[in-house]
Amino acid sequence: MQKAQLLRTHLRTHIPFLSANPDRLVMYVEQAQIIPNYINTLSYEYRYTLTVGIEAFTGSPDAVNAAIIEFMQTHQRDVLQNRDLADTAIKMNAEILDAQNYDLMFEIHLRELVTVKLNPDGAGLSRYDIEHNPAPIDIDSRPARWAGVDDVVTGLTWSPEAMAAFTNKEQP
Repeated sequence: MQKAQLLRTHLRTHIPFLSANPDRLVMYVEQAQIIPNYINTLSYEYRYTLTVGIEAFTGSPDAVNAAIIEFMQTHQRDVLQNRDLADTAIKMNAEILDAQNYDLMFEIHLRELVTVKLNPDGAGLSRYDIEHNPAPIDIDSRPARWAGVDDVVTGLTWSPEAMAAFTNKEQP
């Protein structure tokens, strides 16, 4: 679940309070699902809720909101382009401790595409070549030949490269 680590790094980089107090950032993966590709491969998709807590935060919650949205624009842009998904993608709770301190809790719905190929020369975990694919491409920036090509199971729109890697097939 690479996006959880990527978000941790993003928040520590862009929120000075978390750079100075990294122990105040807690993260949990909850309600995780592993969705097989259904196309005779070992590839799959993670779907999970990432719970992000920031304890005794002394700054504006708006800055954290902006940092999370910026992360989503890079790593989960397809969600932001779909109003139904965007409406429920990020939830926030706050406990107001005093005039300048908050305990913040975010629930962020994330998805990750994982390509798995058998490595016949490997043993144990090295038997599998595993690659986390980039987020689906922008709907508006798809090449014309891919217009309308969406995964009917997940609703994702993939780049031709990600589609080929995920299905282990070359695409026309």
